[in-house]
Amino acid sequence: NDGYTVSASQNTNSHVSVRTNNLMSSGTHEFHVLIEKSCSSNWVGVCDEMLDLSTFAGSQYGWILGSHGSYRHKGLNISEIPNFARDNVEIIVHLNVDNKTVAFSVDGTRYQPVTSWTNLPSKLYFVASLCFPGKFKILGSKD
Repeated sequence: NDGYTVSASQNTNSHVSVRTNNLMSSGTHEFHVLIEKSCSSNWVGVCDEMLDLSTFAGSQYGWILGSHGSYRHKGLNISEIPNFARDNVEIIVHLNVDNKTVAFSVDGTRYQPVTSWTNLPSKLYFVASLCFPGKFKILGSKD
């Protein structure tokens, strides 16, 4: 599978979100995203079923990593890793639903799980948020 591409419309002034259809409720999972064209702020991570896809995932029910190197959930930013705001960056979201942990890899460098995210629900989806001219290639999940 070559994955599929998502992009934000030129008429969109704010972030839009896309999520997978597969609900994850147990085990470990990986989600691979290639940021082909960077926008002002690229975000990938996980979300629960309450997420409103018409808006930015980090201000609501998403637990996401942004291209400025910060983790975000319900509007709270925590800067942890180097900036990756550029084209052709590969991100892997590492989810362990049983342990309720999320970690990220950026271009092959794996970072520690986000220890401040202690409130992950037991049912999650992978999510990405982008704005124009952002273009992501969703390479899919690997379990």
